[in-house]
Order: sequence, then structure tokens, then C-alpha cells
Amino acid sequence: MSATADALGVPQSTLSRRLQRLEYDVGTSLFDRAAGGLRINSRGEVLREHLSKANAELVAGVEAVRRISDPDRGTIR
Repeated sequence: MSATADALGVPQSTLSRRLQRLEYDVGTSLFDRAAGGLRINSRGEVLREHLSKANAELVAGVEAVRRISDPDRGTIR
């Protein structure tokens, strides 16, 4: 958890609270907790797959808007 928090640039306590809030919002646990930390469970894997697809669509949308906004290649109206 600490290494992930460091990589994201947030305190470990903040990351922990955000993950707990996510689980609360989803309505179920997404991680199995053990002495060694967290391990994503099957419910978390399902959500991760959907979030990966959603993120890919967001990135594609931003790129599409940038392409049409490019003054050298964009759409002129």
C-alpha cells in the first residue's frame, strides 16, 4: 500500500480512505485484507476491467477532441 501511495503521490492514509470509500460506493469489498496488505479479489477484478475500458474511452475521447481542435488538421466551420 505504501509503495502504491508513493507512486501516486498521495499519503498512504489518503489512499486507504479512498479505497474504503470506493468499496462503500460500490457496496462490497473489492480487496482481501491480510497482514501483508491488500490483494484485489474477484469483485475488484470485475470493476478493474470495466474501469480500464472506461479509461480507454476517455483517452480516446480526449484524443478525438484534440484532433478536431488542431488548427492544422481540425475541422473548420
